[in-house]
Amino acid sequence: MNVCGYALCLLASATLATSTLADTVDDFTLPMGPITVGPGEEVSEEEGTMFAPGTLGGFRVLAPVVDEEAPANDRATTSIGDGVFECDLSATNLGGGCTVGWAPDETGASFDFTGAGAVEFEILEAGVGAIVAVLLINGSVDIGDVLSGAENNGAIAYLENPGPGVYSLPIAQFLNFNNPGAPFDFGSVTVVALTVAFEESFNGVVRIGAVSTTGPVGDGPEVEPPDDPDFDPPPDEELLPFVSGTYYNPARDGEGCQLTLEGDGVTLILSCYLFQDGAQAWVIGSGTLVDGVARFEVILTSGADFGDDFDADDVERTPWGTAIVRWRNCNDTRIELVTLLEDYPPFTLETTKVTRSDCTGTGPSEAALLNQGTLYDPVRDGEGFQIAAQGESNVYVLTWYTYFDGAQVWLVGSGTRTGDQLVFADLIITSGADYGADFDAGDVVRTPWGTIIFEFTDCNNAVALINPLEGQPGQPAFDQFEIPVRKLVLGTCP
Repeated sequence: MNVCGYALCLLASATLATSTLADTVDDFTLPMGPITVGPGEEVSEEEGTMFAPGTLGGFRVLAPVVDEEAPANDRATTSIGDGVFECDLSATNLGGGCTVGWAPDETGASFDFTGAGAVEFEILEAGVGAIVAVLLINGSVDIGDVLSGAENNGAIAYLENPGPGVYSLPIAQFLNFNNPGAPFDFGSVTVVALTVAFEESFNGVVRIGAVSTTGPVGDGPEVEPPDDPDFDPPPDEELLPFVSGTYYNPARDGEGCQLTLEGDGVTLILSCYLFQDGAQAWVIGSGTLVDGVARFEVILTSGADFGDDFDADDVERTPWGTAIVRWRNCNDTRIELVTLLEDYPPFTLETTKVTRSDCTGTGPSEAALLNQGTLYDPVRDGEGFQIAAQGESNVYVLTWYTYFDGAQVWLVGSGTRTGDQLVFADLIITSGADYGADFDAGDVVRTPWGTIIFEFTDCNNAVALINPLEGQPGQPAFDQFEIPVRKLVLGTCP
């Protein structure tokens, strides 16, 4: 990335600030990275983006860049954590930089910077020849084009060769590279970015503390987002019959999410089965589909026990965060986990269905959907079963969310329907893996668990016959029992 010669075309000026930091853009306490690239390498979307509660807009992008013509051993590394954004270009000779950017977490939203006053931050360390720039962008998210002056939709202010100190970049001094006299709409900013680079023949490390504004950043108007060919789902009424299923990332086999369209034909229930420090964990919430996106406020539970020892009063419910599912098509999604708990940092999953649909027609048959949904015993509120029809097949996946000695347990398996019965004969229990960036599919240990048979009396009610295997090594003793269950969201039975 050539930042306009790195110095010659920087157009604005900055002053050393004496005020304290105010309305926070990002305090850099939520960790991200480190991320390292070589010449011409690009950061993956999964590694370089995250939902970041507490930052401006709640969405953060982080990327280092090394010019593709740089020597093969050149490297750029960037990271965020402990209140610091760091860019390490000490291993570069020509053309490197780092950018951290913020955008609204809702498609089409924008920021109003007309009352922001100035952007402030503290430079903790900066090598000789460093350049620190802040960009405000309308519409496009191609920061490189704005830096090079190829686009008129951005405004920039900068520091050239700064020393340590707290600096203020007045909003009134942000100008466009390509046309300094061109007007810029500060009331509808779609991306804010902080970029670090070095003049030619210089390299080193730059460390920057919390970024803020001296005045408030308001909510701007809705802005038509640029087309993204990767996300082109059909209209909601055509997509909705196909959204149910079990979603996973093949490279992260062993964890995943299950989604069901419930009996009212509107409500979606999402559950994600995960790990934390080798133990199982699960979260669950409900939502609806709007313009190819579904948002779920999900909870994490604990405290109860298994089988006859279960007591609904023991269940403790903790808000876990938000899961946002965006469909690329009827089979492939991006699931963004915007978490609230420190032990579960925000994370994004690129997923596909375990059993893919053909995306034509009306989806699973009406007969298959009669048994699909989330079922529970109202007396045992806090645990439940989720049954998802898999594409146009006669196969279902069952996930049972329950407990053992106060800890969460999830069991998963596939089954088929025969008459009024759904039989799941191959349920497994898992262990061994971790959450988010620490997940390794090779750590997942799968242990056969037993069988569950659902005997339906109508489309909304059934009896779950639970028969665990006995004497499984390394597995606690689960008891055999049965539960009368009904759908959480009732459907209309034939």
